[in-house]
Amino acid sequence: MSSAVSRWYDPWLTALAPLIWGSTYVVTTEFLPPDVPLLSAALRTLPVGLLMLLWLRQLPAGGGGEKSFC
Repeated sequence: MSSAVSRWYDPWLTALAPLIWGSTYVVTTEFLPPDVPLLSAALRTLPVGLLMLLWLRQLPAGGGGEKSFC
C-alpha cells in the first residue's frame, strides 16, 4: 500500500481537532469554577494527558537535571 493513499479515518481525525478545540469555550464558561485559574487549567488538560499516557504507554522525558533557566 502506498504512503500517498490516505487511511479511511484520516479525515475524521482531522475534523476531530477543531471540534474539541471549539468545545473549550463552553466547558470553560459553563463547567469550570471562575475564581480558580490553576484548577481550571488542570481540569482542562488532565483528560487529554491521561489519554496520551494510555495511548503511548510511557511517561514524558524529564526536562530538568543539569539544565537551569536562571
